[in-house]
Amino acid sequence: NWKEDIFNWVQGEYAIGLLPRKEQTTPDWIFVAQKSDATPAGISHLDELASSKGLSLNSFSLNEQKISTWTQLSAAVNKSDQVKERESFAIQAKVLGARADLGNYEIFASSVEAIDQALTAKNNSLINSRNFQDSVAAIPQPNQGYVYLDWTKSQEILERQLPILKFVEVLGKPFFKDLRSLTLSSYGSDTGLLKGGVFFQFNS
Repeated sequence: NWKEDIFNWVQGEYAIGLLPRKEQTTPDWIFVAQKSDATPAGISHLDELASSKGLSLNSFSLNEQKISTWTQLSAAVNKSDQVKERESFAIQAKVLGARADLGNYEIFASSVEAIDQALTAKNNSLINSRNFQDSVAAIPQPNQGYVYLDWTKSQEILERQLPILKFVEVLGKPFFKDLRSLTLSSYGSDTGLLKGGVFFQFNS
């Protein structure tokens, strides 16, 4: 429950992202939250939830960075030992979530690969992208956050998740053909009135 289990203790900046992976149809997710005094209790609560679902909490180092994971353990027969009188088993761990403590932020991800990508993205991060900077600069300040969508990288994923999108693309082919990205934001504090805007970027 995002409202009760996450945003009950997330009090500062946060970001949610989807990372496409070629070998799987479902993208990885990543969630970054700024630390606060409530963070330790929030993480402990997540550990308790994972434990109640039968998951195990494990830790290891990845490039000298400590990573904590919520894993589902299972036993598998070693195929090479099946001819023996007694079978031997190996414990396999399926990672369902990973977490890393990085400076003033906590990073959560759906896989070890996703969290490694986040940790090694310093020289190629989204925030350093000129397209991203131009899109965010167009949003009025102050605002209540924004959603940035890199259309060129997300199109295939969105089409799989929303099949009707292909039909929409056919109708609006001139528009979608050159679309590079879009950014949505909400702003304004008038009671009962929600203001928003969409910024489109097209290939030149």
